[in-house]
Amino acid sequence: MKNYVSLNNTLRVFYPDGFHVLDENERSKFKSLGGGPVECLSDPERHILISTGWKSVGRLIGMLFGAKDAAESAEAQVRKAMKANGYRSKGFFTKQVGGEEARGYSYEYEAEGMVMYGETCVVKHGKELYFLHFYTRAVVKEENLEMWNEMLASAAWN
Repeated sequence: MKNYVSLNNTLRVFYPDGFHVLDENERSKFKSLGGGPVECLSDPERHILISTGWKSVGRLIGMLFGAKDAAESAEAQVRKAMKANGYRSKGFFTKQVGGEEARGYSYEYEAEGMVMYGETCVVKHGKELYFLHFYTRAVVKEENLEMWNEMLASAAWN
């Protein structure tokens, strides 16, 4: 995987052929919780959308608020926002993002009559929280999750 997006000039997320980076006009079509800078990738053939973002946390909050807390907070926001789409939690997990521990959660929901699978990973690095969101059709979840996990594992910190 030679293509990558750089988050905050700190985290490089590599992606395979078939993806393209969404431009500002394409990104504006999607709802975003939390604001802040984002990068989005799409692979229409595999029915995958990936959005990434980051935000700085103050020194005091950074000492008290970790990736687990951020993941739980994000899950509560998404659960509330996606209630009308039949949000169904699939639980919390721990994964590796570029060799660092990330906390996350997964869920299913419905969009345009289709069952979708979503997953969010949060990793804390220094004074920053990085959010990595993955969305795909539930019917192709297993094969796409394999690729997603490879992307997370191959991510690199500058």
